[in-house]
Amino acid sequence: MTDKLWLLLGITIDRLLLAILIVLLVTLPSIVDQELYNSVQTAKFIGFSYAILVLATVSAGQMLRPGTVFNITASDLILLLLVVYLSINRYFLQPHNAFSIGYYEMIGLSVLYAIIRQQPRSHHFLLLIATLLGGLAQVGTGFRQLLGFVPSYNINFKVTGAYFNPGPYSGLLASVFIIGIGLYLYRYRLVAFFIRSRIVARRFRLAASNILQVFFITLLGTSLFILIAVRSRGAILAVLAGSMYIFFIQHGGYAWIRKKISTQHRLFAGIGIFVLIGILAVGAYRLKKNSADGRVLIWKVTGQLIADRPWLGHGFDQFKAVYMRYQAKFFEERPDSSESPLADNTQYAFNELLQFTAENGVVATLLVLTGIGLAFLTGRKKKVRPTLLIAQAGVLGFCLFAIFSYPLQILPIKANLVLCLAIMAAYQPITFSIQISHSTDRSGKAIRMLLTGSILAILCPLYVKTTSIYSAFILYQEAFNLQQHRSLPEAISRYQQASVILQDDGEFLTSYGKALSLANQHEQAIDVLTRAEKYYTSTVTYTTLGDSYKELKQYLQAERCYRMASAMTPGRFYPEYLLAKLYLETGEKNKAVAIANALLQKEVKIESTAVYQIRAEMKALITAP
Repeated sequence: MTDKLWLLLGITIDRLLLAILIVLLVTLPSIVDQELYNSVQTAKFIGFSYAILVLATVSAGQMLRPGTVFNITASDLILLLLVVYLSINRYFLQPHNAFSIGYYEMIGLSVLYAIIRQQPRSHHFLLLIATLLGGLAQVGTGFRQLLGFVPSYNINFKVTGAYFNPGPYSGLLASVFIIGIGLYLYRYRLVAFFIRSRIVARRFRLAASNILQVFFITLLGTSLFILIAVRSRGAILAVLAGSMYIFFIQHGGYAWIRKKISTQHRLFAGIGIFVLIGILAVGAYRLKKNSADGRVLIWKVTGQLIADRPWLGHGFDQFKAVYMRYQAKFFEERPDSSESPLADNTQYAFNELLQFTAENGVVATLLVLTGIGLAFLTGRKKKVRPTLLIAQAGVLGFCLFAIFSYPLQILPIKANLVLCLAIMAAYQPITFSIQISHSTDRSGKAIRMLLTGSILAILCPLYVKTTSIYSAFILYQEAFNLQQHRSLPEAISRYQQASVILQDDGEFLTSYGKALSLANQHEQAIDVLTRAEKYYTSTVTYTTLGDSYKELKQYLQAERCYRMASAMTPGRFYPEYLLAKLYLETGEKNKAVAIANALLQKEVKIESTAVYQIRAEMKALITAP
C-alpha cells in the first residue's frame, strides 16, 4: 500500500473509534432490556461487552498501520499491574472464583481505557460532552419518573432512572454534574473548540456561548433538583467537592488564596468551613439515621473480613459470598446487640475502599491508592488545562461518593471514572513508547499481520462467549417469571439450560435451588444450594436449605440452616418462625413456645401482612393446649 493509502486507513480507523466511543458513552447509562434477568444491570453489561469487542476489532486495524506508537505512562503501568494482580489472585490464589460480571467488566474497562489513551487530547472535549449527553438522557428519565409519567425500576422508590434504586442513579448524576459544571465554566473554550475559524464573527461566538450557558444551567439545575429529591447524601457531597475543586483550581488554587486572603482571615475561614462541615455531617446523619447506622454496622463487619484475610482478601467479587456469614457470627457473639434491627441481606459494603480491600487484599488497595495519588500529582505545577481539571474533579467526586456507596458495582459510573483516569494519564510524562514496525517490507508487514491476526483470534471466542452469556440471562429471566407463576417444571427446565453458563453464579443457583425445593425435588435442591453457598449467601439460601432438609426429615441440618438465617438478620421474623414450626414438628414444644414469646416481644421494623400473620400464629401456638 502507498503512504496515502496508509494515511487514509489510519484516519478512517481513528474516526471510527471516536464515533463508537461517543455512541457508547451516550447510550450506556440508559440501556435496559426487560428480557434479561436483572435487566437494568445485565443489559448494560451485554451492550458494553459487544461495544468493547467492536472497538477492539477496529483497534486491531491500527496494528496494520506502519509506525503506530503507543505512549506508556506510569499510570498505565500501575493499571496493568493491578489488572494482572487481580487476575492472578482470582484464578490462582483463591479457593473459589465465581461467575463474575464485575470481572468481565474490569477487563472491558481496561480495553476502554487503552483505546481512550490512544485518542489525541483534542478528542477529550468530545468524549466529555458524550458523557454529559448520556447523563442528560438519565436526567430526563428521572424527571419523568418524579412527575409520575413513567414508572421506576423499583416499586419501593419513585425515582431510579435506568437503575435498580436511587443510589447508583444519584451516583451517575453526580459524576455527570461535575463534568457539566466544568464544561459550563469553560464554555468559551468549548465554543472555540467547535468554531476554530478566525473569520467567524465574535458576536456569533458570544451567542453560541449564551446558548450553552442556558443549556448547562438547565441541565445542572434539574440534576441538582433530582439529587435533592432522592436525598442522596453521598452524591450531594461528591457534587460539592468536585465543583469546589474546579472553582478552586480555576481561580489559581493556593496562590490565589495567599494573594487575596490574609493569614488571619484564612484561619477564621478554615474554622468556619470546619464548623460548617460538622453541621452538614450531623444534618446528613439525622436525615436518614437508620440508613447511616446500618452502614456503620456493615463497616464493622467488613472490618472483620479484612482482619481475617488482610493480604489476599476473600476473592474478586466475593464479598456477597462471605459477608452474611460474618454478620451472623457478629450477632451470635452479641445476642443482645442494639444493632440487630439494622441487619439485612447485604451485597455491598457501602464503602468501596473497605469492600475492595476485603475482596482483593491490602496489596491491591495500595496499588489503587498509588495510581490515584500519582494521577492527581499530574500537571500540579503546570498551566491549568480544562479537560485535565474536569477529569481530576470527576475522580475526586467518585472517591467521595465511594465512601458511602458502591459505584464500583455500577458500570456507567465506572466508565465515567475510566474516561477521567485516561484523560489524566494523557497529561503525564511518557515513561516509554512502543512502536509497531515502521518497515514496509515483507518482514514488517508479516509482524503487523501477525499482531492483527492474534488480536482477532482472541476476539472471536469472546464474541461467542458474550452471546452465550446473553442467552443465559434470557433463560434466567424466563425461568424466574415461570417460577413466580408456579410453573415449576418449565422453570426448572430453563434453569437447567442456563446453568451451563451460570453454574458458578451464586444468586442464580439460589433461585434455581428455590425452584427445585418448591417442586419437592429436595435432594437436587440441597445439592444446588450447597454449591450456591460458595458464591452467594443470604437468608433465602439458608431458609430454603432448611425447608428441604426438613422435608427429608434431616432435622438437625434444618435447624442449623434456620439458625444461620436467623443469626444473619436477627431483626427479621421469618427465620425464627420457621424454626418454631420445626420444633413443633419434632415435638419440642417448649422450644417452639420460647421462640414464639421472643417473636411477640420483638420490635416490628416494617409493618406487613406477613408479620401480622406470623404474630397471630405465634399467639395461637402459645395458647394451644
